[in-house]
Amino acid sequence: EDGLRTSWDESGEKKYEVLYKNGEQEVTKEYWDNGKLKSEVPHNGIGTGWGRGGKKRFEVSYKNGKKEGLEKSWYYWGEKEYETHYKNGVKEGLETKYLSDTKYTETHYKNGVREGLVTGWYLSGEKRHEVRYKNGKPVGVSTSWYETREKKKEVLIKNGRPVMGTGWYLSGEKEYEVHMNGLNGLKTGWYKTGEKKYEIPFKNGEAEGLATTWFK
Repeated sequence: EDGLRTSWDESGEKKYEVLYKNGEQEVTKEYWDNGKLKSEVPHNGIGTGWGRGGKKRFEVSYKNGKKEGLEKSWYYWGEKEYETHYKNGVKEGLETKYLSDTKYTETHYKNGVREGLVTGWYLSGEKRHEVRYKNGKPVGVSTSWYETREKKKEVLIKNGRPVMGTGWYLSGEKEYEVHMNGLNGLKTGWYKTGEKKYEIPFKNGEAEGLATTWFK
């Protein structure tokens, strides 16, 4: 049935307004408990959301009731939060997240799942981490760096799970190694001097069993 339908929450505040046309939802409006408009989403056109104080929180196009094209989002204090591309209601292409108006991460999507390179940066602009995805799962080598560009960590990933990892101190000495066989494995750590510091066994993905520590 066409026309406007309204619903209220338990306290009597208006929660939703939905306009139906030709048996479909033409426009849906949601309200904050203070009576201000929270979002307005059309079946076709530009959908917009606002924070409790009235600042714009997101903007995205809809086509036949599904997100299509670029979605923009802002933090409640007004700075850019992310930009995501959609196709037929699922993420497709590049998603970029921001922090303090600075690019923080980039993720590529295909048919709604991660596909390709995911890259993160420090607020200074230096690269923080990098890992590749295939069919929504991480593959290959995941690498992290200190903000000063020295390598911090490398993890070899197979079938979506880490099988071997190495970490380094900021000064370049090896800090630890992890070797996994499925969800079981062993983590070994060293002091900067190269002397062994600890051994921690893992079972079912959790630290379990006898852990050993060496003191200098």
